[in-house]
Amino acid sequence: MSEYEAVLDEYLEIYEAEERRCNGVVVQAPVKRQVWERGSFWYFHAVSVPKGMYNIFDRHIQPLFNKDHPEQAIFDEVFFWYWGFGAQETIDKKLRDKEDYLVRVREAFGGAAEQESTPRMVKGGDIREETPFTPQSGST
Repeated sequence: MSEYEAVLDEYLEIYEAEERRCNGVVVQAPVKRQVWERGSFWYFHAVSVPKGMYNIFDRHIQPLFNKDHPEQAIFDEVFFWYWGFGAQETIDKKLRDKEDYLVRVREAFGGAAEQESTPRMVKGGDIREETPFTPQSGST
């Protein structure tokens, strides 16, 4: 990170000099520097890359406000609400799709079989154990 910050600092010095040369005033360079120093950069990056939002927030933004966050699971249990509008409905639909898929697998392979447990997010952010269907060996 320090290597990146050195390159960034060099870039911002050049940017500032060019801004002063072209405009006679320096406005954007200090804003860019402040965005980096405050961590706002990570927020704006997270907004532009939704798939990476959780990791960026978790690694770069949240520690600025709560150093104990990595040991606290409560945030992880409620963060999914902020993935986007209708996150719970999307999760519910995906879980229904999975159940439908498991029904089709059971019909195709027949009967109950050895099962493995996987976590499942449910309304309210609770994480529950779900036991999906695994086909029996030798059934074709």
